[in-house]
Amino acid sequence: MSNDAFSTRFAWATLAVTVAAGATLVTNTMANADPPAGTIGPLTLTPTTGTDVTVPQVETTDAGCPTTVDSFNVIVNGPGFNNIFVVSTAPLPEGGGKISTPFGFSLKDAAAANNTSISAGEYDVTLQCVDGLTQDVAGTFTTAMIFDTPTTWHVFESQGGSPTPTVTATPTVTATPTVTATPTPTVTATPTPTVTVTVSPSPVPSPGGNPLDNIIAVVARIRAIIDFLVHFFGGFGWR
Repeated sequence: MSNDAFSTRFAWATLAVTVAAGATLVTNTMANADPPAGTIGPLTLTPTTGTDVTVPQVETTDAGCPTTVDSFNVIVNGPGFNNIFVVSTAPLPEGGGKISTPFGFSLKDAAAANNTSISAGEYDVTLQCVDGLTQDVAGTFTTAMIFDTPTTWHVFESQGGSPTPTVTATPTVTATPTVTATPTPTVTATPTPTVTVTVSPSPVPSPGGNPLDNIIAVVARIRAIIDFLVHFFGGFGWR
């Protein structure tokens, strides 16, 4: 694969992951909007994290409900929940002031009792100060439960502030390039040539090509030999 082709694929992969992560973060932010502000003040929820079977407790500020009403209740609104009561209408504490009370049941039981289910998202919790007879609302305290999954939640942070968004980290894409190994060249040794020396024998001269010349030469040699012998033996007086 060429460097240009690899770079192009890596850039597209990074863009796709970033867009997906960004879409998730935007979706969570839109789903977890600020709960409606209480007309009297914020509502505190404990514990600050839990599951669908947790029975949390709510608590108002020290001011409590107005003295013009005698009762309160707690409702929840969110995906699948429409003004579902988790604390039925009950009398205010004697002497007024802060209200602190647990839910009557878990959100899972509340969903089952109302033929619905819990989904990931924001569930606004509102304590209403009401007239016990007419159910007219004179003021509210609010907070929210943020369900990260249908079974786990955390409380809306800092009363009157912004909810804590579920942050989905953008994964770091580490591309593994395709490495093409450079082959090790095969070295072929060049053989040392074998030198063959051919020694041509010295030509042996052949007798003369003319037979008559050969005969004359032989006769001449014989005669020379005879002359030598005659001369040699003549020296001894044999002649």
